[in-house]
Amino acid sequence: MKLKEMMQWLLKLLPQQKMQENGNGSLQAGRVEGDLHHSHTQAVYNIFMMAPEPAKAPAPAPIRTNEKLPADGWQEVFRMIRNLPQSKGESVFRFMERKFHTRMVRELRPDQLQEVRLYAAKIARNMAASSRRPAP
Repeated sequence: MKLKEMMQWLLKLLPQQKMQENGNGSLQAGRVEGDLHHSHTQAVYNIFMMAPEPAKAPAPAPIRTNEKLPADGWQEVFRMIRNLPQSKGESVFRFMERKFHTRMVRELRPDQLQEVRLYAAKIARNMAASSRRPAP
């Protein structure tokens, strides 16, 4: 057998691939050995860029139920704030606004009211401790 005949015989044994370029998005797959001739490539990229929205902390809903809250708790917090200097009292309201998104003491739940009470008491203790220290 000659080399040419042997190559033809081997080619008959290998599976033959037929290319079809029909239809939208047609795809040909197979194994290629030797030189590859590529006729056409098309790529379409759709890129959408959107700015992310800043995350906002959900504001707790003010109490609008008929649940009876301790009025003396509110009065106690009001009294504590009144006994503080104006700048320190304002810092309590800023704390409430930052933490609970309200400056209204009456809108606080009992657990929030307790936290504000402790905050105002800590300010009062710090002021008392600083006034007892001797001046340098």
